[in-house]
Amino acid sequence: MNDPKFTEKLKKWFDSEHTDANIREGALLLLQMNNNRHLYQLINFDPQGKLELLKYELQKHLNYRIEGMTIDDVRNYDKAVTPVLQTAIDKTSEADQIAKQLAPHLPVVESENLDSIVPSAIVAKGKRADHDQLPENIQAIWENNCALWKKIKEHFEACKAYDMSCDRYEGLHAADEDFKRMLLTLKEEYYAYKQAMDVYDHAQPGDAEKQPAEEQPEAAITSKQIGNARSYITKNIDQLIGLTEAGNTDKADALRAKVNERVQLLITAKAEITADTIAKLQQAGITMEQQASADGEEQPESAEEEVTDEGEADTASPEATSAE
Repeated sequence: MNDPKFTEKLKKWFDSEHTDANIREGALLLLQMNNNRHLYQLINFDPQGKLELLKYELQKHLNYRIEGMTIDDVRNYDKAVTPVLQTAIDKTSEADQIAKQLAPHLPVVESENLDSIVPSAIVAKGKRADHDQLPENIQAIWENNCALWKKIKEHFEACKAYDMSCDRYEGLHAADEDFKRMLLTLKEEYYAYKQAMDVYDHAQPGDAEKQPAEEQPEAAITSKQIGNARSYITKNIDQLIGLTEAGNTDKADALRAKVNERVQLLITAKAEITADTIAKLQQAGITMEQQASADGEEQPESAEEEVTDEGEADTASPEATSAE
């Protein structure tokens, strides 16, 4: 399990003066996580000379622990996502070569069960022959998903550049804003992608009149919005708990509504919410039962529409981008 006390030890180590004794203490913390005795001995033999290496190794473990994950969680995400995306990329690349005139091909889910991401559920299809006759919002799904699929493939190739799951996570976490949370959000983003393609594949010309403009498919929720929602919850949940316990009702109610708005976005996107976060939400007066019934709540319209009461932008530092 992810022991919060151990995570706090890691944080305090980074804030400490790095004497030889402190560096050896850090090496012991690293050993407890990776069981690499050879590296442990190297650091102990030359503490100051191996300080930067130790910082790098500890930081990549701290990053996923801040997210509330264990190393096994990181490995499980990796195992769940990597073979599926590899299959999808192989099939679409092959289809692009076989039928160049229809490229690009995008993976489409044939099954109604969108929760199941399995290689056998993926087929490659080109743009529909009646694409130009479809409603504009349906045509936009194809255009948006072309860009999204390109980004997913880029992220996936970046993932594959690393041998270890935690290195893969760290490499993406340390990259630019769009890449930071990719190992965590690949599954969610791919789910949204597939759901959008399911809408596109089954749409009929004239559907625009049947569907109000505001009723867009869940795929409209992007990984950046999911990341920002998690960041907002992380940055504000402790403050909300404090306001609630202090009896500051007006401020607590206002902030609770904003936090719950982001929780609803995560639920709508079927993004994972960890047990620790759920416990904090309940402590702040937001229960999962209330969330599940709050279908009519308005969600942030874009990833940028995220500001706290104190005027802070929702775009968080790598340490704060650590919701669930």
